[in-house]
Amino acid sequence: MVLISHVFQHVTETTMTGIMTDVSTQLRPGGLLYIATCFEALAEERFTLNRFNARRMWEETAIDRDTFERLAGASVEGQLPVHFFTRERLVATVEGSGFTVTDVLPFHALVDASGAPEGFRDVAVIAERLPKG
Repeated sequence: MVLISHVFQHVTETTMTGIMTDVSTQLRPGGLLYIATCFEALAEERFTLNRFNARRMWEETAIDRDTFERLAGASVEGQLPVHFFTRERLVATVEGSGFTVTDVLPFHALVDASGAPEGFRDVAVIAERLPKG
């Protein structure tokens, strides 16, 4: 089994593809892959830059894909770029790397000011390595 927990949301597309290629070649057929990452259930993929503001409060600012790719490829102290994946995007990436997805499980529920559910912040993807060939 391979566990990739909250890594993909902070790396470039090229890095993510490289990780999936490495995992695919190292894991035996039937082996399990577990990915936990940030999740966007209600809309399209989104990207943010998280950082502490002048009052030392954590803030999240929307950014575009190109800015995310640039920031994720560089190490800038105090800045944390985040990619929120859709279910479809995660499944396509995993299955395109030689796996079959067996479960997609959202977790870390979000609630509005009244306590009503708004969705989920994270998702777990469980996949099985397909036979080579």
